Amino acid sequence: MRIPVSVTGYLADYDRTDRLAEITVPTRLTRGRYDEATPAAAACFPSLIPGSTIVVFEESAHLSHLGEADRYVAPVHAFLPSADAG
Repeated sequence: MRIPVSVTGYLADYDRTDRLAEITVPTRLTRGRYDEATPAAAACFPSLIPGSTIVVFEESAHLSHLGEADRYVAPVHAFLPSADAG
């Protein structure tokens, strides 16, 4: 599946979405509302990684862990017990 994103540079043609189903550990995806990846593109990832979840940070772009550091910590901490159980 080709993700509908406009990417430039060295990774412009890199696509491994066909292998995402191989991820067998608990997975939490994060993204900022204003990330370069469109909401439609980002929304497909949870369906490609079995059992994964996604958290959208409303006031940041690609670097949510920096742009919303205080808000980023809580969902990560909430996720860690399930990651340890996996």
